[in-house]
This record gives sequence, structure tokens and C-alpha cells, in this order.
Amino acid sequence: MLKKDLKSLLDLGTPAEQKQWSNIEDFIDTFVAGIDGSRPFQVQLLAGMTPSGYLTALPLDGGFQTFRDNVEGLGYELKRDAKDTSLYQFNMIIDSEQESTPGAEAVEDVGWMRVLSDVEYLVLAMSSSRSSLPRLKELTLAAKPGDFAAGTAAVMQLTNPDATEAGQKHRRTIFAGNRKATMDALQKRPDETATRFEMRKLSSNLMLDEVERAAAESQDLKISMQMDHTTAAAPSLNVAGDLVAIPGTALATALQQFNSRPDAFAGIA
Repeated sequence: MLKKDLKSLLDLGTPAEQKQWSNIEDFIDTFVAGIDGSRPFQVQLLAGMTPSGYLTALPLDGGFQTFRDNVEGLGYELKRDAKDTSLYQFNMIIDSEQESTPGAEAVEDVGWMRVLSDVEYLVLAMSSSRSSLPRLKELTLAAKPGDFAAGTAAVMQLTNPDATEAGQKHRRTIFAGNRKATMDALQKRPDETATRFEMRKLSSNLMLDEVERAAAESQDLKISMQMDHTTAAAPSLNVAGDLVAIPGTALATALQQFNSRPDAFAGIA
């Protein structure tokens, strides 16, 4: 499922991007020895951390040892926790030249991994800064088998630890660059009238308004994706979201209005 799902997503891209599949497939085959590609996996982007990190849930194939042998062969160092034998801290320096440069901090892959033998899964949280290790450990220990064993293929999570107005303003400023890049990329189609093009730009701008509000005023935003291969000739992608707003924001007020009055179409068959 791992390679099949990734290829399905890549097939939605341009022909040039699709040609990269052979390189991606070789990388997966090298890195994921010990991973069961037939079962669901998860990847969460921890965008609220600085630097950002990842939380993954990987299905093991035949236990942990094969995966461990592979990552150690790739240069990672694993150290088992003294109190919890299912927990490992890991690191690998990926820019050794910086380590020898005075005043420069070496770039590393660091994090924690936890083996869940009862469900044959590995939870792995990683970042590129040792200052993130305490938080990564918390996330690794907090992960529950039910969070990923239900079949969700991938998860993107945004956590905003700064709920102040200044923090919200900062996130809006950052989003402004993304908005500009998105709007600048919109081009008039050959068969599109000027009026329809303006309407499409207006619609895109309104949608970006809502995305900006969610990015700036949310405490936690999680988007889950699952590939459905029930119909082999026509696989589908299901997307679901969970959103927790910062209290007192316009987003929180908007969410409170949901289910506050009867639906005008309730009871219509």
C-alpha cells in the first residue's frame, strides 16, 4: 500500500513528475527494509515546532530487528531508553562539515522511536534540532495504536503553541507570501472569458481567506487522508479534518455556530 498510494498521488502530477517514480521507488526500497508496505502508514507534519518535525507510524514486517539493522546501516545511532525497553532515541549527523566549523551547529536527524509489538507498528518522531527531543518524546509516548491502525494513510497536523494576537499576526504575515504565490500562479485559460477568470480569482481568494483564518486562529489542525483501492481501476482519496480554534477568535465564533439551529433542509428526503 505504501508504494501504491504514493504512486497514485504522483500520477496526479505532471508527466515530468511522474517520471521520477523510478527514483522514488528505489529510495523506498532502500530505506524501508523491515516495513510492511501492504498495511496503512501515517505521516504527520509537526509544523508548529521550530524547526518543524515529523511523526510517523510505520507497520513492521516481522518485528523490529530488520528495520533496526537497516537504519543503523544507513548511519543512524540508536540508544534504548533505560526505563522503557520499547523506546529508543536516535540521531545521525547529516552535515559533518558543519560540526567542525566554529560557531556552526551540525544539522542532524534526531528523535525517538517506539516499538508497539502488540500491533506490529513503529512510532517515530523526528526533527533536526536536539532542543526538540523532549517534545518529540512526549509525542512518541502519546501515540495510540487506534490513531493509525484504523486505515488512515497519511496525516498532516498543524499545532500553534502561540495563541497570542502577536502570534496570530505573525502567522498571517507568513501566509501572505503563500497567498501571493498562489494567486500569481492563476492564469487565464484559453477558453475562459475575462468575467469567468475574474470570478475564479475571486473564488480562490475567498478560499484562501478561510485557509488563512484556519492557519492563524487554530490551536490544532489535522487533515487525514486515506486511499481507497476497493475499485482497482478507479482508486479514490478520502479527506477528513479536525480543527480546534483559539478561544475568542473569529474562527472559534464561527465554529460555535455549527449545529446551533435546525438545518433548513432537515427532514427532506
